[in-house]
Amino acid sequence: MSISYKCQKCGNELDINEKKRFCRICGAEIIRTEAVLELPKIVPLAVEQPVQIVEKDRDITAPMAKPEEIRSDQVFEIAPIITKPAYVVEPLTKDYLLQGRYRIDEFSSKLSTPNYNFYTFTDLLYYTHCAYCSCNTNQEGDVYCIECGARLDNGIKLWGREEPALGKLTGEALLVRIGLCKPDGLVPEYIVIVENDRVYVLYLQFNDGIPLNEIEYLPLQTRLGWTKQLIDFLIILNQSGFTGFDFDPALLRVLPGERLNLLGGLKTRVSVTPEEQVQDAQMLLKTLQFLMNFTTKAAIEEDITPESMEQERRWKELISTATDIKDCTGLLAMWERIFPNSVSQPLTKLTSAAGWDKGKIRDNNEDAVLRLEYVRQSEVNGGPAGLFAVADGMGGYEKGEEASSIALDTLVEFLTLLIFDPRFSQNGNALMEIQDDQIMQQISRAIQEINNRICTKAAGAPMGSTITMSLVLCNAAYIANVGDSRTYLFRKGILAQITTDDSLVYQMVANGQITREDIYTHPQRNVLMTSLGDKSLNSIDVSKHFLEPGDRLIHCSDGLWEMIRDNEITNILSSSDSPTVACNRLVEAANRNGGEDNIGVVVVDFV
Repeated sequence: MSISYKCQKCGNELDINEKKRFCRICGAEIIRTEAVLELPKIVPLAVEQPVQIVEKDRDITAPMAKPEEIRSDQVFEIAPIITKPAYVVEPLTKDYLLQGRYRIDEFSSKLSTPNYNFYTFTDLLYYTHCAYCSCNTNQEGDVYCIECGARLDNGIKLWGREEPALGKLTGEALLVRIGLCKPDGLVPEYIVIVENDRVYVLYLQFNDGIPLNEIEYLPLQTRLGWTKQLIDFLIILNQSGFTGFDFDPALLRVLPGERLNLLGGLKTRVSVTPEEQVQDAQMLLKTLQFLMNFTTKAAIEEDITPESMEQERRWKELISTATDIKDCTGLLAMWERIFPNSVSQPLTKLTSAAGWDKGKIRDNNEDAVLRLEYVRQSEVNGGPAGLFAVADGMGGYEKGEEASSIALDTLVEFLTLLIFDPRFSQNGNALMEIQDDQIMQQISRAIQEINNRICTKAAGAPMGSTITMSLVLCNAAYIANVGDSRTYLFRKGILAQITTDDSLVYQMVANGQITREDIYTHPQRNVLMTSLGDKSLNSIDVSKHFLEPGDRLIHCSDGLWEMIRDNEITNILSSSDSPTVACNRLVEAANRNGGEDNIGVVVVDFV
């Protein structure tokens, strides 16, 4: 790829990849700044070392002398206390070209810290990627985007953070891995570059944006659209293990075209604790209340109706009195109560497939998989439904197989009646007489009955199972799990784990004792906090998730997710055009990476 810049004397376009010393137009010497700049060096940061007094040649086993017993002829020496060395990355100089494309304009001493350097950059190929719509077909010399009409060089700068490459991304750069950084999304597009043992995290800074708290007027439908967008964003954030994003209105920018852009920083990435979910939800709630403080001008807003004005009144009243929000799903439930028709588009069908393999080491397969599809097409009833599950049996050759079979047989016995329940209207919407709590209670009863039956069958012998399942009714999936089998939701290229492992290591991650990556290698990674067959089991995690066309649910045992990291699962799902292909490739990958346990997986696609 050729990168052009101008001759400093005549302005002629030059190719930075050409090995020319002089300009072909005016003959001026070409100053290739990137060739003479030294690479960044790590230099010690001066640290004032505290000291301690150490008595020389003293017998450390002898009792300490009392102050009055210390003699004047005793000899002491000064010994520095060992401290962790601090380092600073030497700043790059102005005009340095990162990857031959991103030119440093300014080093910010105000924002920089001993371990991070901050710069502003200019993208010399800015026209190849429109910051407003992500169009990549603009040509050099184009002033306006051919897709969205935005000015390609309209005051857009890149801010960048430089830090030592320690093998792990930190802060906002982590959002790149879960696909939240998009031109049309809430989070700026982040560019992560590793060069010369340094990590550079660059993101777009829109100079033409206005802080939300400085806006005087916003249409009602715009505010409601942003409200739903913010709630969905926080759900994905928490489900992916992120917390601590700042939703302060002063850090929300309104861009041309009534687009909202978040500038808040990500503070941590761990398995989100209930306390952190409460804090995130309450912070977002304050921003949602702020959005509803604007005055609706019915006279000039063409899409305002008496119904929308009533919805606005009810929504404003609901969020102003909310005091018991436990997490982001609580905010979503409030939204659904006022705006039931805006949850998602109706689903027309689902397709599914299952993968089942004993792996490379085990002689038998104690996993069991279930996929039960039910499709009804009529003028009265419509919408897909189904029951899907994976169970991982434990207890030896026969006991484990029997436990997982009991789990799935009991699930079918208790829950298929809900699938065939006639109380569904057309367009895929459940009638109000079937309440969510009724469905969730039935799922809890089913899993509790599985537990009772396994305990009875075991009669004191080691026998148990995990389970992860979904009951799909039209556009909603009711998810439950016990143990460390998982359910993922794959939506618009983003993979989110929507169940919580009932394992010791997952609890340790939540407590901050280990990192999420340590789950895969920790010596106690197979220790479960609870499972089916445990007489002390008294609570079942059941949650509701609305589905959208294009969504994909993945149920799997630990024999799959322990062998394949989330990023590889994402790549496989992104490049598989059907559930069958996805299941086959996931099983192949798990075996290729070791196949240390039985493998069970179910993939469900929604259209």
